[in-house]
Amino acid sequence: MNVKRPRSFAVIGLLAVIFGSIGSIALLIAALMATNPSSKLNELQQGTPACLWDALMNIALLISGLGILMLRNWARYLIVAYAAISLSELIYNSIYQVYSGLVEPSISFFLIVMLPALTFVFLIYFFSRRYAKSIFLSAANYSK
Repeated sequence: MNVKRPRSFAVIGLLAVIFGSIGSIALLIAALMATNPSSKLNELQQGTPACLWDALMNIALLISGLGILMLRNWARYLIVAYAAISLSELIYNSIYQVYSGLVEPSISFFLIVMLPALTFVFLIYFFSRRYAKSIFLSAANYSK
């Protein structure tokens, strides 16, 4: 018996691969541009730990997307961890920006923060359900 991958898993896995790839390529291009002495991106070198963190998160998203497409159970844990870390980072950065006076609290700022936050909450919920767990475990049992 072959385990059929649900269409929703395929869409989420494919989106994770696409966004992880785009983020990784963008950081690579920014890093290459920062090495040019005449580039205005030399300030990027001051934020190297943040760039390394972003690269790690993009690679985690890419790998989890590939794992979801292959119905690997570890990918379910990885995308939930990615979403939880990204959600906490988003909340921290939003609070920091408002209280440090970098942005004014407004409806547009609220919507800009809430859309990714709801996406991360959805990913945590979606891959924590019993149904998702049963699909991944049945795929693991089938491949043995």
